[in-house]
Amino acid sequence: MDSKYVIKYYDCFLEDGKLNIVMQYAPNGTLHSRLQAQRGKSLAEDKIWKFFIQSLLGLRHVHSKNIIHRDIKSLNLFFDSDDNVLVGDLGIAKVLSPNTMFARTIVGTPYYLSPELCEDKPYNEKSDVWALGVVLYEMCTGGKHPFDAQNEGALIRKIMRGVYPPLPPGKHTSQLADILRLCLTMDYKQRPDSAALLRHPALASRARSLGITL
Repeated sequence: MDSKYVIKYYDCFLEDGKLNIVMQYAPNGTLHSRLQAQRGKSLAEDKIWKFFIQSLLGLRHVHSKNIIHRDIKSLNLFFDSDDNVLVGDLGIAKVLSPNTMFARTIVGTPYYLSPELCEDKPYNEKSDVWALGVVLYEMCTGGKHPFDAQNEGALIRKIMRGVYPPLPPGKHTSQLADILRLCLTMDYKQRPDSAALLRHPALASRARSLGITL
């Protein structure tokens, strides 16, 4: 990996029979801790766009290597000293070979599972886009999950129905709501991949205004 938005690996070594991995230091914590500090309030829209676009750029770099992250969530999005996003924790990432462009193992955190994973269907990198859509919803709602339930079975049923509470009215632009809707498209065949999202006119325009190079 060689992206300013993917956490860097430096070295690894064995000590007392345990594997230690030396990674880039992320001094500003995680998106999860940032959302907890909001106490249920949405992040400012410019911050949401910045963090989403940077996460998407990191994810696109991962996908360009034919790798699915498989555990995109707010806990795995870190911040460097300049408050830029670093996609991290690729411990359950899956490399796709040219002959196997779909994966089958069910892994990941339940709140972020895509419908195709819930249905035990083959999936590809678009499952990461769904998970990033869940993260986007969390940023817009101060940490609330679009799909929530008391147990995993009920949660999976909600995900498979694809119905989630709308964003708070009047708080976010229609462009942000459109990007969220695209990420949380039920049918993965209709859901854009990370490259297609980066070409979206609204996202490209916002990236320019924020000084983010796509």
